[in-house]
Amino acid sequence: MNRKILVILSLIIVVVASGVIYAASTENTVEIDAFEFNIPDGYVEDVTAESMDEKTSSGGVDYTFCQKLFEKGNGDVISILVADYDGYEVTDEVVSVMGGEKTTINNVSGYLNEDNGIHIFSYPKDKKLVTITATDKDIFKDVVIEE
Repeated sequence: MNRKILVILSLIIVVVASGVIYAASTENTVEIDAFEFNIPDGYVEDVTAESMDEKTSSGGVDYTFCQKLFEKGNGDVISILVADYDGYEVTDEVVSVMGGEKTTINNVSGYLNEDNGIHIFSYPKDKKLVTITATDKDIFKDVVIEE
């Protein structure tokens, strides 16, 4: 009888430990418009800046976007935007027009740009535009999930 209790307790501990490990490995992952991104430790989401399925237009082209903003106490910021251009397929060629240096981060090919200390990494994914903006250029390797 004691042996059965030890086996059951051992199984319970393994299951609980697995759940804790899983939770720890996904606690900094965020989903934006069905795409996943990693958010480094120390960054907190500013829920007042969140936009979900916002419709707007630019240059006569309608698009819908989802955006989240994450801040760190020292003034560092990460903004992630995913835009779907109604009726238009976002391709590498389209993103290249936005400018920047052709770059690959975690096997994701896109364009890295800098404007007044703000760094922007943009790339096409599933016919949509993904734009990650950050105050720290080195943070992109932590945010972009390897494909």
